[in-house]
Amino acid sequence: MYCCLVNMYTRRHMSYPGDALNAFSGIRSLLETEFQTNFVAGLPNRNFVDCLLWRRVMPFESLIRRELKGDKCQFPSWSWAGWKGEVMFFLSRPLPAKQRVHAHDILE
Repeated sequence: MYCCLVNMYTRRHMSYPGDALNAFSGIRSLLETEFQTNFVAGLPNRNFVDCLLWRRVMPFESLIRRELKGDKCQFPSWSWAGWKGEVMFFLSRPLPAKQRVHAHDILE
């Protein structure tokens, strides 16, 4: 579910650079409660290594850092949150059954 939600938010074109991350922070709060995990730079502690396996959907487009405060990005380069554009994940193993729910279950 986390990977689907990140994909949904990164594919949107927001008017302001911080809008996607602000919108995702509300979802992150729900995920923290539901899965009893904290987040580091936009990635859940649970399944952290798997969530490092992201890439741009359009790999031939230039990577552009996400600017939030001044000219500096607040996220490390290994996090999807530090980059503009749609991302997808390659999971090395299936997520636990509790995490295999549909995005609409948490958004309702």
